[in-house]
Amino acid sequence: MSRGPVLVRSSITGFVQRNPDALDAFPSSAAKTGGAWPSRRTWSMLAAVLPHLREDDNAAINTAVFGLIGEGAGVEFLERRRSADLPDPVAVVENPDSAFDWQSRPDLVWAVLSGVTAWAVGRGTVEAWRSAWGPLIAAAEAGAPDVAGAAARTLAKARPAKATVPASARRFAPMLTAAGLMEAAA
Repeated sequence: MSRGPVLVRSSITGFVQRNPDALDAFPSSAAKTGGAWPSRRTWSMLAAVLPHLREDDNAAINTAVFGLIGEGAGVEFLERRRSADLPDPVAVVENPDSAFDWQSRPDLVWAVLSGVTAWAVGRGTVEAWRSAWGPLIAAAEAGAPDVAGAAARTLAKARPAKATVPASARRFAPMLTAAGLMEAAA
């Protein structure tokens, strides 16, 4: 079975955020522009293709990755993807205290919270948006308030109409207010 689109997008986003030079790596020579190279367009294409491939079909995954973003960034991305072993965002939302070790590496915490945020934004419902705050709170309480705060900003920007921040997430209020994403009285 393949990873879902949300998990694929979060793995790509996490990789590019840790390797910003891989977002748009325009080839250094005109001859290389005819081949595969990482760009916003090819990363987007990869995010669309990977969910349709079986997770155990390494040949198909490698072909898609190398065919779209090239060998250099492709090798790095595949290694990162294999070593990340991230949980399903829905499982994290349903059980934020035990679905993931929030005291693990900050880049893994960021990748998991990015997946949760992408899931909530993709659903577009007030219920999903409010549920996504649970893992952010769990991460903040476990010692990753900076990573949770960054995810909170992203989640707050995607607030559906008539959605209110859960009372348990009020710890993020000063940061969200300073960023102009929440009114001081809210």
